[in-house]
Amino acid sequence: MDEAYDVVIVGAGPTGLFAAHEIKKGVPDARVLIIEMGPDLPGRYCPAQVTGRCALCPTCAVVSGFGGAGAFSDGKLNLSERIGGELADYLGGSQVRELISYVDSVYLDLGAPEKVYGTDEEAIQELKRKAYRQGFLLVPFKIRHMGSDGGLRVLQNFRKRLEEMGVEFRFGEAAERVEVEGGRVIGIRLVSGEFVRAKYVIVAPGRVGANWLVSEARRLGIGVEAGRVDIGVRVEVLAEVMREFTDVLYEPKLIYYTKTFDDKVRVFCVNPGGFVVTESYWGIVTVNGAAKEESRTENTNFALLVSVKFTEPYRDSISYALDIARLANNIAD
Repeated sequence: MDEAYDVVIVGAGPTGLFAAHEIKKGVPDARVLIIEMGPDLPGRYCPAQVTGRCALCPTCAVVSGFGGAGAFSDGKLNLSERIGGELADYLGGSQVRELISYVDSVYLDLGAPEKVYGTDEEAIQELKRKAYRQGFLLVPFKIRHMGSDGGLRVLQNFRKRLEEMGVEFRFGEAAERVEVEGGRVIGIRLVSGEFVRAKYVIVAPGRVGANWLVSEARRLGIGVEAGRVDIGVRVEVLAEVMREFTDVLYEPKLIYYTKTFDDKVRVFCVNPGGFVVTESYWGIVTVNGAAKEESRTENTNFALLVSVKFTEPYRDSISYALDIARLANNIAD
């Protein structure tokens, strides 16, 4: 294919989908193509749902495809710049809050529920006191919970809207390299060898494409800084154990500093009434958590994570995490 698009986007996760949405909203006549290595939404099926065991599919449909790695997770919208990343370090808290509010409004328009957790200030203050007495810091924030079932409906609506706006999609296609000529991007070369010409390229490959993105950045002479990597385990308990916190906050962000080395340990991705699911990255089996809004289990699961931030000369934080996961897989075998 040698026809030129105005914009080609690599990755159909939230970043890629919102990029396409905003481009078409601002320039309706723009030709926009999203390239995604995973399947379209109806084709995102995991054999483990039937067999109970990861089949190590070449492309894991749980973490790849329309909607990205979070499509079948708990469907949370964290409505605070204090949670979910380091964007405020680059844009400033005020701008991030404006963006969060706008994105939230789009999700609401696409069918996200009206209910927001974390609004009962009196109950939150009491929970903060209880956590502090046990040596924990509780970070409260507002959260909108769609559930993995509600999130799927929102994604279906998003898919329909983008199609109506004229966004084109190609699924089951992996990008191999960003093509540059004379110091300017000219398109994307696919693994199949096909070249897709574009005036602009947005690269948003998500978690699965993180290694590829780093290697492409280095090949093109773009500086790369080692990011934070989180190492931990997922814990499942009876829902009643966490209910006092989850009824008020849905997801309690609890932080603990260890006495010996002062390591920061935090509770992450709490799924009240949820279930544990398997995922596969490059042949490595890991676990995640999910919860449905309309049907709950008797359990709650969450991750306990320790963050590691590397300094020079070591820069490969992704490989570090993968090596630990690979060792855990070897022990399990």
